[in-house]
This record gives sequence, structure tokens and C-alpha cells, in this order.
Amino acid sequence: MTHSLHRVPVAQGEYVVLVMACQGVSDEGAQDALRCAYDILVAHDPVNLPDGENSVFSGPTQTQLREAIRDTSYLAAVYHRPDAAILVLRALAEADTGMSVVLAGDPGALEPVMRRAGVDAHTVHLSLGAFGVSPGFADHDVKAIALMCGHGLITPPYVETVREEVRRGRMSARAGANRLAALCTCGIFNIEVAANLLGNGVCSCHDPAR
Repeated sequence: MTHSLHRVPVAQGEYVVLVMACQGVSDEGAQDALRCAYDILVAHDPVNLPDGENSVFSGPTQTQLREAIRDTSYLAAVYHRPDAAILVLRALAEADTGMSVVLAGDPGALEPVMRRAGVDAHTVHLSLGAFGVSPGFADHDVKAIALMCGHGLITPPYVETVREEVRRGRMSARAGANRLAALCTCGIFNIEVAANLLGNGVCSCHDPAR
């Protein structure tokens, strides 16, 4: 699973947990195991929760998302606090559903979370970043918000539009983050980080080049 690799590490903290069956190997009859994993994800207050096609910010309720789970579904949840991610990883390990679990985020922040949860990484994927000219991003905050959608459904110009609406007082930072989150069908958009970046006017992202 690599569609979260181009996220920009942020100071506020974010932990993305993805759960799925190995397609063509362990997906047959995986529905019950995935629903068990879903219940664990929900129990620890995620800031976003999708089922691979929709998220709670695009309309469906948590109950409807659970009912829509099939053998081949992919699940994800985004957490804003390390303690929540630790509890989720522990619970998933104890449940032993047989599903693949991916933890995504800033590698420096993930290692202590995994250690405290008592789990080890089977495989590690790292992004080397973008090389050369990268047009289309007005600034680092815009990039940080836009790249939280793994399928590129949140465009930099629209992020700029929403941010300007927030700055003019036409909507709250939370409302702006909700509007952007509704566009992200993969559901790994971190609404807490987006609201902070839209509302504080100061980038809280780690960017050595700044």
C-alpha cells in the first residue's frame, strides 16, 4: 500500500492505519474478519474513517460503512494522537484477524508507537520525496493539505480557495476542513491537521527547506 507515501510529515501528528485482505490469497470469506477490524478502528475515535469508496465526511454513517464491507474491501482510519494508534495496533494484534495491517505516517513518529504497541514491521516503504520542479503548489501548507488525499482528489487551487474563505471569515477552519475531507474517497485525509493549517495561518509542518 503506497498511496499514503507522498504525505508531508506534520508536527501535529498523524497515524494512518489501513487493513485489508491479501487480494486473491486471503480475501475469500474475509468479510467477518474485516468487520472485526473495523469495530476496533471505530472504538478508538478516528478523525476520519473510510471504506475504500466513501468516508464519514462524504455522507455515509459509521454503521452504513460497516454494512458495506465485503471480502475485498479496504479499511482505513486516521488518528491524531499516538496513544490511540498504540491501542489500535495492540487490539488488532490481539484479535489476530489474519488481515494485513499497514501503519503510515512520519517514520520517526511511527517507530515508538509500534514499540509501545508491541508489534514489529514486516515491510517498510519509504518515500524519497519529489525531485526537480514541482509546479502547482502555492506553498508548503497547501501541499501538506492536498497530498493527504492518496488519490489526488483535493487540488491545490481548491485548497487555496478554501483557505481564503477561512481567512475572510466566511467559514470556520473546521468547516473548511470538512469540505475538503468530503472530496477524499480514500478517507485518509486528516481533518485535524487540515483545520490547524487552515486556521492558524502558520505552517506547522517540518520542511528543512524553509
